[in-house]
Amino acid sequence: MEFLDRLTGKVSTAANLMGVTILSALALLVTVNIVMRYLFNAPIRGTFELVELMLVTALFLGLPYTTRIRGHISADFLSSRMPLHLQNLFDLFTALFSTFITSFMSFSMFEMASRHGAAGDVTGMLHIPLLPFRYLSATALGLLSIGLLLQSAGLLLKMFQDEEQDA
Repeated sequence: MEFLDRLTGKVSTAANLMGVTILSALALLVTVNIVMRYLFNAPIRGTFELVELMLVTALFLGLPYTTRIRGHISADFLSSRMPLHLQNLFDLFTALFSTFITSFMSFSMFEMASRHGAAGDVTGMLHIPLLPFRYLSATALGLLSIGLLLQSAGLLLKMFQDEEQDA
């Protein structure tokens, strides 16, 4: 399990770095587009499509890393008042439920990508194929699912270790 945890950590960190790079390129694209539009009356063609694709890509690439470092916003005003064993149980339930949902989403996105791949869907203006973006999103969700499953296993281990210390 430790090997898988290290491997998913490296992959999610690399995916996050790609997402950050894409987000930086997106900021540059929007800035250049604004300058070109207002100074030269010549906006960059297809900026809207590129921004859409880049945002989706950056979002999905950042999800596994954010989950790994527990960087998501959480409201713990109820759970912080619970006893520790209930907090752990609640965290375990949340991680398992999230694993189920993201696994289902990943599987569904792979299925959709394979169904729509033959149709050759492209963007409206620049004719960029959508298939690679669909597969990338599905893969990132799969990585997120693996990370959540590992998180669930870690919480379960923690719960058993806490029980042994209490006994």
